Amino acid sequence: MTEERKGRYELGNILSLMITFCCFIPVKSARKGADSTVAMKAKSGRASYTPKEQQTRVDPGAEAVAIWLGSVCSSLSAGL
Repeated sequence: MTEERKGRYELGNILSLMITFCCFIPVKSARKGADSTVAMKAKSGRASYTPKEQQTRVDPGAEAVAIWLGSVCSSLSAGL
């Protein structure tokens, strides 16, 4: 392996580790936040009109953000 090629490989590893680390914390936080919405009381919107007994699911918007953020980070990590 040439020195130039070896340098690119090492830089790729460093960038991959940085992206993985920088994505891990936000994705974990988004997932934790989405999961915590189950216990929240709906104050407005459609959910506020339903009985408390039926409000047992994760907020769809929070779930979407957690999934989206995870997908973006996976794509970034796979691209390197």
